[in-house]
Amino acid sequence: MQAQHRGLQREGARPAFQPANEVERELLRAAANNDHDLFLQTMAGAEVLLPTPEEMDYTLRPGRAGFPWQTREVDGATVVPVFTSPERLIEAARAAGTGTEYIKVPFTVVLRYWPDREWPLAINSGSPAGGTILAQQLPGLARWADQRAVQRMTDGFEPQNDVEQRLFEAATRRDTDAFFKVLLGAQVLVPAEPDTPWGIAPDDPDFPWRPVAVHGEVCVQLFTSLKWMNEAIGSSRFVMPTLLEMVSAWPDVSWTLVLNPGTPIDATMPGEQVRALSGQPREDVPAPEAVAPDVVEAPPEPSEPEFEPGNRIDQELYEATLGGDSDAFLRVLLNANVLVPIPEDAPLEVTPVQKEFRWDAALQCASSVRVFTSLVRLREVLPESRFVYADFRELIAAWPREDWAMLLNPGTRIGASLRGDQVLALSEWAVRVGLVPARPEVPLPPPEPSPLVTAQDVVREVPPRAVVEDVPQAVERQPYFEGDRVAQPTIMQKVVPHGHVGWYLDQGYDRVGGFVHPTADVTELQTPVQLYEALGLLYEDTSFSPSDEGVYVIRWPAYCPDLYRTPFGGQDEAELAAWGDAGWVIERPPFLGTGFAPGSAGSIREYKVDSVRLPYGAEMYYLGHDRSERFVAMYDPDRLAWLRPDAATGPEGWDGRSEAAQ
Repeated sequence: MQAQHRGLQREGARPAFQPANEVERELLRAAANNDHDLFLQTMAGAEVLLPTPEEMDYTLRPGRAGFPWQTREVDGATVVPVFTSPERLIEAARAAGTGTEYIKVPFTVVLRYWPDREWPLAINSGSPAGGTILAQQLPGLARWADQRAVQRMTDGFEPQNDVEQRLFEAATRRDTDAFFKVLLGAQVLVPAEPDTPWGIAPDDPDFPWRPVAVHGEVCVQLFTSLKWMNEAIGSSRFVMPTLLEMVSAWPDVSWTLVLNPGTPIDATMPGEQVRALSGQPREDVPAPEAVAPDVVEAPPEPSEPEFEPGNRIDQELYEATLGGDSDAFLRVLLNANVLVPIPEDAPLEVTPVQKEFRWDAALQCASSVRVFTSLVRLREVLPESRFVYADFRELIAAWPREDWAMLLNPGTRIGASLRGDQVLALSEWAVRVGLVPARPEVPLPPPEPSPLVTAQDVVREVPPRAVVEDVPQAVERQPYFEGDRVAQPTIMQKVVPHGHVGWYLDQGYDRVGGFVHPTADVTELQTPVQLYEALGLLYEDTSFSPSDEGVYVIRWPAYCPDLYRTPFGGQDEAELAAWGDAGWVIERPPFLGTGFAPGSAGSIREYKVDSVRLPYGAEMYYLGHDRSERFVAMYDPDRLAWLRPDAATGPEGWDGRSEAAQ
């Protein structure tokens, strides 16, 4: 891949040029030696500044429809400029008389979403550490850059859910059929505008089909988790149909489907092949192209056979999976009997709730136990196995080891997985909401006194969440006593309405109410709009706006767990009634009532409190649209005031940090 560089020779008028960073030092070295490979390799791993207009929706990123690419005229040609430092951008802006607004994105993202096949790319235009890449070179360079990114990610790749784990395993062994079989049964994230109706289906005329240029082709992008979508195109509203719904409604065969670009589970498929996946007639359908190595090399089967339920439980689980309804999936499962494989010589009268039960036939590996909801599902995986029945609620209550995962119907279209700690957390939750009778507990010896935290301060339980294909992942179990160690309380976060900030800082207000979330679940939400979209804060008449420059949040240690209740319910009485005695909340859209924030795809636990008095250690932060985080104040119950850094002086002053920040 060759690049045509401008300004490779040092000019006498610029003897004082100073690189602003290591990237520019390498670019300068590449230019001085006319080393095209070094130039491109340096850029492939760099972030660049992409100029933007002053009045821009700052949530837009390359890869989203409507992104305002800025062009400039250089030597009579229309180019798109990018820069490797603010210094280079300011130099060029002064020379051209243009603005200095910009966003920072990976260079690979700029290449991937290049907007026009006729536009060259100008890097640090007019600088000795600059060059121009010709338009015809950009598509191939974009694929090369993405392949490099995939290779860097592969060794340490972290699947975000069970679907991604299975896709990665299929890609690793180059099993195309398995890759698309998994994908067809999965939900996908489709980027959408903020006003897109929740739950809109692909066959709806208003569905957000928003094709964009990817590697020079007109494409519709799909993602299997929030992480890869955010890394590719930034924060965006999204809807979650199944892939089967998408391919069945695919509107234009000239559009290419792109999945998870720039990751080890990415794939590219022409429109005709997309149509073929839904079982529609085709002629000479080309094979899907895998952008990354080891993902897809041949077309999958045109369609899957009709799902055969083994019983009513299978059918209801299948309907819940197709609808992406994780709470319905759990309700069905908690009322089911399951089949657990046993060895050939094991007695049928010994069940999994007994200590002498032999687990070796059920173990898929040293730490994964297979269970099934019907004989049909069992025979799909273990055609000759013997089995015993167990009540699912009794099974999870008697789960033998926390390091054993549960694989429910593995390898089938109603598969799900739970880690061992999640199985135990699900059991505790079922006891708490009355689905399972509580078992007698053997009292532990009293712990040694702790000088830091008392027994009343420990957060004991939180509700679990299920992993149903790509349905939300389960939460971690909460801390507990073990010997003489006391676990630390969970740190919660509340997004503060703009009009309430003054109450806290100026009037010493010390309470929070409404919906709150564990900070561990929201750590990746670093801008106001990311918080608003994931937590469902952009409802009608909200005080929050996607254009907010920043937003305040409060974080505090949650010492009284009984005050933090999971808001099971829905948007009307019918949805509330579906939860039985566990339901208690009715809220307006986009509230879901499942225990998870409505825009988080099941990744963020949600709790509701009527009013909680903030403890010592509560802190307020300001999160800017540029991903900055600024400490604002800490609440001191003794002084009934929020202490700011400039007030924390003297022998009684405060050092500016507390356990909430640690």
